[in-house]
Amino acid sequence: MYLKTAPRPPLSRPAPPALKAAYNLEKAGLNVRVLHCPTLKPMNEAPLLAAARETKRLITLEEHQVVGGLGGAVAEIVSSNAPVPILRLGIHDRFGQSGEPSELMRHFGIDEESVTQKVKDFLK
Repeated sequence: MYLKTAPRPPLSRPAPPALKAAYNLEKAGLNVRVLHCPTLKPMNEAPLLAAARETKRLITLEEHQVVGGLGGAVAEIVSSNAPVPILRLGIHDRFGQSGEPSELMRHFGIDEESVTQKVKDFLK
């Protein structure tokens, strides 16, 4: 799999769908990169701001509520330094459910196929 940027090896569950979606998007001719953010604090701002300035838009993916998560932290940093549109993928203000991880990720739209389609729609 070819990725433009992956500063650290993926450590969290969202990484596989993100990496698979990035691969699918590259095959479809879209130029994408994956930045892995293992912690919200401290956040490594330099690569994030560089990506915002270079790509003119960002997408975050997390396997929990987007409120108070990675998307919010990224939006806070980017809005003050390099404002760009941000697509925040994750669970949008809903109670969690029980089930197999792959079924839950599909249900909440953060599986490989859902992420690939949402990113394509965002990049149009």
